[in-house]
Amino acid sequence: MSITELCNQCGLRTQLRNRKVCAICHKENKKQYDREHRKEYYKQHKEQVLERQKVYYKENLEKIKEYQKVNGKRNREKCRERIIEYRRQHVTHLNESERNRKKQLRLNAISHYGGKCACCGEDKYEFLAIDHINGGGNKHRKELKNDKLPGWLAKNNFPEGFRILCHNCNMALGFYGFCPHQKEANQ
Repeated sequence: MSITELCNQCGLRTQLRNRKVCAICHKENKKQYDREHRKEYYKQHKEQVLERQKVYYKENLEKIKEYQKVNGKRNREKCRERIIEYRRQHVTHLNESERNRKKQLRLNAISHYGGKCACCGEDKYEFLAIDHINGGGNKHRKELKNDKLPGWLAKNNFPEGFRILCHNCNMALGFYGFCPHQKEANQ
């Protein structure tokens, strides 16, 4: 016949085996201690931990990707819900980050192709546009689908065949086939 006692933590009557808490509470206490210990260790050894993580990631990249793939399929709905909830909670931060990323891509493209209008010399960022030198911008935009031109230019290492024009010069070229600045310069 086994002797049962009350657990000092949860009050459950069970066999305590020379402890003051039951096996369930003992396990929870150990988890809590381990969690706190890991946090403290991380604070004290952050650089070493991060370096070990980087090395492990490089050495086990295929294994990690395979695990993520399998685990992602298994928990797809859970992951989706977490992502949706995260986006809902951080919508302003995410929107601001995306705006900044797109602005930086556009700035990089504009600065790579000269940073000012090739026709009139306008250099205010807000007035500048990326122009296809040989035309075909509309067709090219349709081919890109969801990808925007500045991102495509960066991915393709800023290929030839593009220039910077201000919106006025770009629209004049589109509507009339020439820019009034070019006409004035030729006279």
